[in-house]
Amino acid sequence: MNDVPDPSKLAMAYGYALKLKGFSQSAATVYNLTTHVRNTVGGGLILMRNGMNPFSSDTTDALKILDNQIRKSPLSKNAALTEIYEDYQRLGLVNQNVKVGEFKKLFNDYVSTKDNSLITNPKVASSKLARFNKNITNVYVAEDDMWRIAGYNKELQTL
Repeated sequence: MNDVPDPSKLAMAYGYALKLKGFSQSAATVYNLTTHVRNTVGGGLILMRNGMNPFSSDTTDALKILDNQIRKSPLSKNAALTEIYEDYQRLGLVNQNVKVGEFKKLFNDYVSTKDNSLITNPKVASSKLARFNKNITNVYVAEDDMWRIAGYNKELQTL
């Protein structure tokens, strides 16, 4: 009767397996330079195949909006660009990558874990790791969003 494993150990092992799965998926996408290049080039090609110029001012404007969201501190953000970005969010145009949402959740679960024996100073290391993950993930999402914004603005001009 005592051969049944402790459920808390099973849950802990399952949690570690999910963390490994999340890291492996992130490594194949968010942390992979080749994937970033494919996303950027592929988005431009899709725009071209739909009869739109990916090198127009709409793409530059989209980059300005996304740069304002990613690289600026909250105090130095341009209010007008932030408002435009929030309109795009309300429309469901930006920040819609499902896989990235899953990666963020798995990564944040890992970073917030109290028992983090792989890192000697969990608080400092996990905050730096979380900040790095947030920045690289934001760039990954922005690569898709840039083409969505540019395409959306071009379609509005056509209408």
